[in-house]
Amino acid sequence: MARPRRRRRHAAAAARPAAGELGRAAAPVSLIDEATLGAPLWVEGRARHARETVSLAVPRRGGGLALGPPATEARPEPTLDGSGTVLVETSALDELEAVAATACWRAWNAATLAYFAGLASRSLELAIEHARTREQFGAPLATLPAVQSRLADATLATDGMTLISWAAATNDGGHQDAELRWAGEACCGVTASAHQVYGAVGFALESGLHVFHRRARSASAWAVAACDALR
Repeated sequence: MARPRRRRRHAAAAARPAAGELGRAAAPVSLIDEATLGAPLWVEGRARHARETVSLAVPRRGGGLALGPPATEARPEPTLDGSGTVLVETSALDELEAVAATACWRAWNAATLAYFAGLASRSLELAIEHARTREQFGAPLATLPAVQSRLADATLATDGMTLISWAAATNDGGHQDAELRWAGEACCGVTASAHQVYGAVGFALESGLHVFHRRARSASAWAVAACDALR
């Protein structure tokens, strides 16, 4: 029994660092699904960024997981983060055995949590750099107590996301509902705080900050939907 547990732990631990870098690059979160679940995530008839896919990963209540091909032609839909999703049904689902499903969800949990931490970390870095270089009232924004307090709270939340992503990668549990919900909300809070520090220029295409906030909102919504589907 110890050997399968070690394999599950190694898979989750291996997924975590790469997912963190994907978050820092604001890469499409669908890359996490492909690497950990083996196919794009499918929830309530919608598949995350799935185009011309041959298989979909379908959450099953109680922590199960099934893989199946699309049953109908996919219809693209826009999403918050601009990368798109697809409305599609599934057919001929194959249930994964309990050990395999647990391993997949553990890796997906750790990777998703690390992705949130990566998004938050890079957003925070951009905000700190801006606060140090942007002057207001004759001094850098970083010298203002209100800005310092906001950045400190964002730093604390980012550290929390990083720590729970490591914890998710080293335990033997299955799906982690509370951690994912908290991390999604915290990541949205950090990226929103970064926007507050940046001001209106944060919405400019040149800044790139807006991409992190949109990715955080979209990834958080999908994490909650997946948690609900597994209950």
